[in-house]
Amino acid sequence: MRSDLMIELTFHGDEGTILPIITELTTIYEEHPIEDAATDYVYAIYLCINQWVCHPQLPLSQLDGMMERYKKAVYEYHLGDKSYYERCWEIAVRQEKWELAEEAYQKFLHPKFPDTSDCAACTCYSKVDYFLETKQKAKALQAAQPVLDGTITCEQEPSRMLFDFLQFALDYETNEEATHWANLLRPQLAKNEYDAAMLRWLAYNDIPKALRMLESGIAEIWGQWDQNAVFHLCTAAWMVCLQYSKQSAEPAALTLPKTFPLWQENSLYAMDTLGIFFQQQAQKIAQAFDTRNGSHYYQTKLDNANHLQQIERKIP
Repeated sequence: MRSDLMIELTFHGDEGTILPIITELTTIYEEHPIEDAATDYVYAIYLCINQWVCHPQLPLSQLDGMMERYKKAVYEYHLGDKSYYERCWEIAVRQEKWELAEEAYQKFLHPKFPDTSDCAACTCYSKVDYFLETKQKAKALQAAQPVLDGTITCEQEPSRMLFDFLQFALDYETNEEATHWANLLRPQLAKNEYDAAMLRWLAYNDIPKALRMLESGIAEIWGQWDQNAVFHLCTAAWMVCLQYSKQSAEPAALTLPKTFPLWQENSLYAMDTLGIFFQQQAQKIAQAFDTRNGSHYYQTKLDNANHLQQIERKIP
C-alpha cells in the first residue's frame, strides 16, 4: 500500500510529499528484508533522490548520503544501475557540472544490471531530456522519434517529451517552433488542464485561454511542497501577467482559491501587481535552489522566461 501511494503521489499528486512515505517504506524493508520486494526498495530510493529536486532546503550533504545509499542498494541487489546514473546526470546538470553529466549519461546508456523499470518510452524520454538540457536539439529529435511516431508510448509519454520540446522552444527558439510543439501537446491535455510550458505559450498566443489555465494551475500547484513545480508555475504565470498587461490596463477576472496570498473577493486582479508577485516568488525559489546547488541553473531558466518577447524586439 505504501508503495502504491508513493507512485500515485509521484505521477499524479504533489511529489514533494512522498519523503515521509519513502523513509517509512525503506526503513521497514531494511529491518525486514523480503527478496521479492527488492525492486520496490531500490525504486523507492530512486524516487527519494528526486526530493532534492523538489526541496531546496535539503542540503547537499544529505543528497550525497542518499546517493551513497542508492549506489549500495544497486550493487547489492544487482538492480537499477541505469536509473542510478540517470539520477547522477540529472544532479550534475542542475549543478552545471557538464563533464560529470556526460560521464554519467554514458554509463546510463550501458547498464550492467536489469532496471527497476523496463519502459522503453521512459528511456527515450530520459535521452531526450538529457540532450535538451545540454542543448543538443538534433540528437534530442533523433532520440524522440520512436515516441513521436507512435511506435512506443506509455502513461507518461509523449506528454513529458512534448513538454520538454515546447519549453526548449520557448527558452531558445521562436514562437513558430513553439507553436509546432504546442499543437502536438494540446490534444494530450484536457480542457484548461494546467501545463507550465503550455501556459507560457498561451501567454503569447491566446490570453483568454491562458487566464483559464492560470486559474487551473494556481488551484493545482499553489501551496504544494514541490518547489520545482511552484517555480515553473510562477514563471509561466509571470509571463501571462506581462502579456496581458501589454494588451490591457483593466483588471483581469480570475477565480482563485481563498488560500492564494493575493486573493480578491471581487475576483478582479491588477495584472501588473500579480506579475510582480509571481516574478518575486520565482526569483526567491530560483535563488534558494541555485545557492544550494552552487550554480545558476534556475536563474538561467528565469532569464529565458521572456525569450520570445526579447527576440520580437530584435526583429525589425
